[in-house]
Amino acid sequence: YIVQQLKFSLGQAPDKVDRMQRFKEWYLVDRSKDNTENTAIPNYSFVRAHDASVQEDILQLIQDTTGKPWGVYTNEELQQGLKDYMADQKLTNKKYNRYNIPSSYAILLTNKDTIPRVYYGDLYSDAGKYMAEKSIYFDAIDNLLKTRTKYVAGGQTLDVDGHDI
Repeated sequence: YIVQQLKFSLGQAPDKVDRMQRFKEWYLVDRSKDNTENTAIPNYSFVRAHDASVQEDILQLIQDTTGKPWGVYTNEELQQGLKDYMADQKLTNKKYNRYNIPSSYAILLTNKDTIPRVYYGDLYSDAGKYMAEKSIYFDAIDNLLKTRTKYVAGGQTLDVDGHDI
């Protein structure tokens, strides 16, 4: 599965990351021999999702900082946990967040053989109002989405004045 391969090949701390060769060969299409059309298994893929890694990581952070079991914490502790999670995202040595999120999206969004799903929390802060605060990954992912439209999907991306981007 793409999400596990991205996690193990790119998303772990440097001392735990797996080799990219494994990612390249275990994907739904063997990218080391990707010279055919229409041989992929229909699929959709994602890097992270609220219910696939992120939720568990935030809950683990709250449990670690409060000493309380999962689900037995106050709203204030939840809000503090979200703030701490966002702060951890900016660290070089992360404890609760994945590494190389933009690199993972580069692989996901340049793959013509999958339908990608972009996680809201990788574009905007999970800890605020809807679309109020862009994440540290916003610019990279936004650029990759435009690139996918133009080169992978064969579409044309226009700026606000109608000029080709």
